[in-house]
Amino acid sequence: MNTRIYTYALVYSTGRQPLSAPVPLYKSDANAPSKEEEEEEEEEEEEVEEEEEEEEEEEEEEEEEEEEEEEEEEEEEEEVEEEEEEEEEEEEEEEEEEEEEEEEEEEEEGGEDRGDDRGDK
Repeated sequence: MNTRIYTYALVYSTGRQPLSAPVPLYKSDANAPSKEEEEEEEEEEEEVEEEEEEEEEEEEEEEEEEEEEEEEEEEEEEEVEEEEEEEEEEEEEEEEEEEEEEEEEEEEEGGEDRGDDRGDK
């Protein structure tokens, strides 16, 4: 109510057109934000806080997913290593068996040859 009177008084005394917004009566009021501005600022701050919280949650989820992926990769690598070790062991066993068979065959052949040689003499 007082701002309307003040605006008209200002126009009358200065002879100028009033500003789009009424001029505050006191200097302290000039810097003070209005209730609407305060509410808007509070809403903006709340929105910013909510966005930050959402970003933090997303980052945490991403970190958890990355950790899970790393664990899965490590498990897969361990499984692959175990399979390779098993294959190597099987190959070694097969080689040993083949060597034993060859030795047995050589012994058998060697024994027959000796027997033949003895018989020929």
